[in-house]
Amino acid sequence: MGTKHVVVRKFMGRKLELTNEYVHYEPNTKITFTGASGPSRFEAEYRVQATAEGTRLTCHMQMEQKGLFKLGDPLVAASLRREFAANLHKLRVLLETTAD
Repeated sequence: MGTKHVVVRKFMGRKLELTNEYVHYEPNTKITFTGASGPSRFEAEYRVQATAEGTRLTCHMQMEQKGLFKLGDPLVAASLRREFAANLHKLRVLLETTAD
């Protein structure tokens, strides 16, 4: 553990560069990483589970804002939910169309 990667992304109209660190890994089951960007700290966990219909991907993210940025928590949370839903939909479409 301790592997780091840098992600450059656009969020709420701003370009962000995030450094994430992997803190837990269970092969083919679970991965957890933490990150920090400015006043924000977060931990994200992805779990993969086989089901009768295929595979279930579950994501849980916990974020903490510091200082005055806490006032924007509801807006950030709503934006993250929309972005994650859109990204997961894109991933599903890609996986289902290229799986054949």
